[in-house]
Amino acid sequence: MYFKISEASALDIDDIVNITHLSMQQDPIYTHIFRDVSAEDERRFITTVVSRRFEVPNASTIFKVTEQDKGDHGSVDGSLAFLRDDRRRRSLCGSAASET
Repeated sequence: MYFKISEASALDIDDIVNITHLSMQQDPIYTHIFRDVSAEDERRFITTVVSRRFEVPNASTIFKVTEQDKGDHGSVDGSLAFLRDDRRRRSLCGSAASET
């Protein structure tokens, strides 16, 4: 598999919200804070926060990792790639990534 790291844009907000929502479900502090909040309200909150980051000129850049077809290094297939296991982390970040 091939991956491309690029800057995310406001067009990626829905994907960023979905990834943020899914990735935070096991965080004890996050789940405690949002314990009485509906999933719809939680997503609305994340969307508001992420949207504002694209409006602030000096905000840190949000990057995305997209999976590319094996034979085509020029076009992205559009799906965001999750770092599902240590093999992928090592291939993208080097062997030190599995130790963190």
